[in-house]
Amino acid sequence: MHRAPPFFTPRRRRIEPLVWALGLATLVCGLLRPAPASAKPAAVVGVVEVQAGRFERRDTTAWVQLPPALVGQPLELLGTDGSRQPMQVDSGGAGAFVVRTLGKGQRGSYRLTKADNASAQREGVSVERDPNGLWLGIGKQRILRYQALGVAPRPDVAQHFVRGGYLHPVLTPGGALVTGDYPPEEEHHHGIWTAWTSTTYQGRTPDFWNMGKGSARKDHVAIDRVYAGPVFGGFIARLTSTDLGTTPPTPVLQESWGVAVYRTHAGKAPYHLFDLTTSEQVVGKDPLILPEYRYGGLGVRGASAWSGADGAQFLTSEGKGRLDGENTRVRWCHLGGLLQGKHAGVAVLIHPQNFRAPQPVRLHPKDPYFSVAPVKAGAFSLEPGHLYASRYRVVVSDGAPDPALLERLWNDFAEPPTASFSAAVDAR
Repeated sequence: MHRAPPFFTPRRRRIEPLVWALGLATLVCGLLRPAPASAKPAAVVGVVEVQAGRFERRDTTAWVQLPPALVGQPLELLGTDGSRQPMQVDSGGAGAFVVRTLGKGQRGSYRLTKADNASAQREGVSVERDPNGLWLGIGKQRILRYQALGVAPRPDVAQHFVRGGYLHPVLTPGGALVTGDYPPEEEHHHGIWTAWTSTTYQGRTPDFWNMGKGSARKDHVAIDRVYAGPVFGGFIARLTSTDLGTTPPTPVLQESWGVAVYRTHAGKAPYHLFDLTTSEQVVGKDPLILPEYRYGGLGVRGASAWSGADGAQFLTSEGKGRLDGENTRVRWCHLGGLLQGKHAGVAVLIHPQNFRAPQPVRLHPKDPYFSVAPVKAGAFSLEPGHLYASRYRVVVSDGAPDPALLERLWNDFAEPPTASFSAAVDAR
């Protein structure tokens, strides 16, 4: 049996513990327009240089570490063509921006300036609270909802199925709903969620996935942080996995969820993009043993209209579909189908530093659902004192799956461009 590795160490300098844990390899957008001729020249605080690396870049993310004095400042990047776009800086001094176009192996350069109030208030990613959760969106367009509290959608749903701590609805740029929740045939499926299925803890066998068994639960605990801005917005939440086989019930796992939506395009976006980063830790002194099993880990439930053997379309990074893709290891997996006569879908990109990446997937033969399940490749255990972390990027789009686009976005996720900052005496 293998031990799950501790939380992976990023290749670059750790930016801010919570933000990096969220996988905020960010994407930024802004209306690119020349500064008015009559405007007072902005004070240039430095120069940012970005290197594309091994891949061509389009509307992709770069991070740059900035001096502490720039934390909290509204900043803009000025291109050599006179274009401008916002840079969002986190509390650790890491600034995020979008590289619009940069050829393979090329370098780009920007002047970094302090933005005026009007530029700093451009439309960005918003977070909207409601009594049962959070909505994340770009401007007035909602993108996804974090269902924090458990609420039964129908009177016939038994109480032991009711849970919070998942993403639903998830919407395409055209407004199509691509996730399902509490489907009658699988009431433990909830949009995009996480849970382990076959487990052993202190000699008992709690099942945190199939909550209908009554042996265990998975629940939301608290929202620890929300943030919004011109580049990205999201939240950090806490969840818990509880063994119901004891009196009182025994908490087994503490889990942190980080979700970040990125504004990747000016105007209407061709796709929505967000990251889900999870980290789990055993509560007590005993390991949680995860035997080899056919599913468990990350789950994605598609729209109810895709039910049935012919209702959903699957596509993996290896070019495989529903039947030949089952139990294969992938870098990304797409699930989609027709909604009111038009194609739409959702794809999960798997970070290469995840445990056992490329990770195995369970593609259900009849239901519109798949699981990214490292347990399919053999048993392992979550050990006390170690964090088990996973990073996923989710692409939500209208239309049929585009393998070339998903491959490009996976390259950006796996190996983002690099950037550096240099203070300038007079960069103008």
